[in-house]
Amino acid sequence: MATAYAETMGDAVYWHIDPSLAGYSQFGIVIEWPVRSIAKRVLRNFWKRHPKAKGPLEAWHQEVAHADWASPSAVKAHFRSASVLQGNRVVFNVAGNQYRHIVKINYPYRVVYIRFIGTHAEYDASDVTSI
Repeated sequence: MATAYAETMGDAVYWHIDPSLAGYSQFGIVIEWPVRSIAKRVLRNFWKRHPKAKGPLEAWHQEVAHADWASPSAVKAHFRSASVLQGNRVVFNVAGNQYRHIVKINYPYRVVYIRFIGTHAEYDASDVTSI
């Protein structure tokens, strides 16, 4: 029977897929990819400067690590207050909208990249279209 299992390495989760389930590269090598690749270090650095953000950001990170978003509508179904932007970017409100962060999501590979994290005032002062 074909199997697949996940392994955590640092902040990334890697799927190990039985060859009968996996895609292959042009060289016949089994392709394994991270389900999520979120730089938790970026979040940690932010909550060192803004301690009140720690709990909400840790909770967000846990939610995302277990999510399976294949499209922007899947993100909106999970986080209704999230705003979907062009270029596969999403804005999340954190701690009752005190903080905001923008991520870019590679939906086919289920990879989330943190592009911006800041206070609501820093977000308002930034050019969201270029982040």
